[in-house]
Amino acid sequence: MTTNTNTISRRDAMKGAGAAAGVLAGVPQLTRIVSATDSGDPELTLFGTIPSDGQIDVTVEEYDTEGSESPLNTETVTVTDTGSAHPLENIDGAGSYYYVHDGTLTRESDSPELETLRLEIPADPEDFDNVDYTDVLEWEHKAESTTIEYDEWYLRNYQPQLNMALEERDRMNGMYAYVARSEEENTDVLCYWVYLDRESEADEKIRTGSDLGDHQPIYVFVNDAGKVEKIVYSAFHWYTATITPGPDVLWQDRKDDPAHAAFEMTPHGHFMFNATEPGDFYELKPWPEVRDVWKNNTFYSRSKPNTIENPWEIGAHDHWWAESFDTLYDRLYVKLGQWFGWYGADEADL
Repeated sequence: MTTNTNTISRRDAMKGAGAAAGVLAGVPQLTRIVSATDSGDPELTLFGTIPSDGQIDVTVEEYDTEGSESPLNTETVTVTDTGSAHPLENIDGAGSYYYVHDGTLTRESDSPELETLRLEIPADPEDFDNVDYTDVLEWEHKAESTTIEYDEWYLRNYQPQLNMALEERDRMNGMYAYVARSEEENTDVLCYWVYLDRESEADEKIRTGSDLGDHQPIYVFVNDAGKVEKIVYSAFHWYTATITPGPDVLWQDRKDDPAHAAFEMTPHGHFMFNATEPGDFYELKPWPEVRDVWKNNTFYSRSKPNTIENPWEIGAHDHWWAESFDTLYDRLYVKLGQWFGWYGADEADL
């Protein structure tokens, strides 16, 4: 009884692009994620519940090319409990290798309830992109002193973690990100826009984003000492909530100190801060590369572009909405939702 195999390149593993649904006997859905770890060693972690008399063997194979017939390295770990990282001592996790991982339910009583199988490969800063878009694109609303960059290494070190149901995972298009810096500000702003394909009933009434889909922001403000000063996020259809998190409510993963905030993404597409349970990392993508596509599909006309290109300005507002006639209908529905508990307002950090 095995899962479908999942082949992933090391580069995609670094980007967090290895998420895929798989089937294990007795388990309807198992999300498999391949991502980067800074522990220095490849690791495998299985999340969920395994019966006390059950076990699962997971085999990881490492190839030098995608079409190789024989693996360079192979390792099998036996998992009897979930949530613990299992080191993969025989896996190098280097170069431009490819990976296949397979799970086998080798001792079965009651069916296990599994959620995520995570394979983590050691990271190297040289694996990541760093592109300055300040002079590459035209910016209408950016302050003169502001720079816009896709510093992937920096962004991943503070990347928010997300918990979401299967339906939202199926809609997930990626986490589009950029870094805003300015000599006139005391913080950098690491901006993450979660892009979901449009499907839900609430999306048809409240168009947060563009004609393409639903775009939900999380802004992480980082000071010169590398500490998270505050986080501003979409708590209810582009209306903001702000937290000033201490290290006790952030999660440590890619840095030596806690730097990742965890959020529950509700079925209505907004975020709830979660200080008690970590989430998963989803694929980072460069927002400047899609800026014009989003812009041409009503993203800028529906939002306050100055809070996007000059993100410190969100501090002077309680939402990302453009205050225009075109968004009046949507803003009215959001307010009605807050008043009457519609569209998930009863599950919102308001």
